[in-house]
Amino acid sequence: MAATYNITIERGETWSRILTWTDENGTPVNLTGCSAKMQARKVVGGAIIIELSTTNGRISLGGIAGTITLTIADEDTATFPIDSARYDLLITFPSGTSEKILRGAMEIESLVTQP
Repeated sequence: MAATYNITIERGETWSRILTWTDENGTPVNLTGCSAKMQARKVVGGAIIIELSTTNGRISLGGIAGTITLTIADEDTATFPIDSARYDLLITFPSGTSEKILRGAMEIESLVTQP
């Protein structure tokens, strides 16, 4: 079952997180040869707000270290058309099987005080 991790993003700022996927013993999962994809949508089945993937460079995987780096650039967060969304993160193994490892809410906050 996927872990739940809720995230908050400041509109107009670059957002980045480095996560480490570990097994039940705390050992990092080997991500060598894997790919990853994360999509955020207002509602399940709705339009994609943003997609992060190893293909588009918004996700990088750290091989035997089990690290997953997620990045959304400031120009992308500045144009988010919504204030909240749902997301999940899938890892696809070299065998072709996929596993959803993370899911949660994505909150997008705007500046209250303007410069």
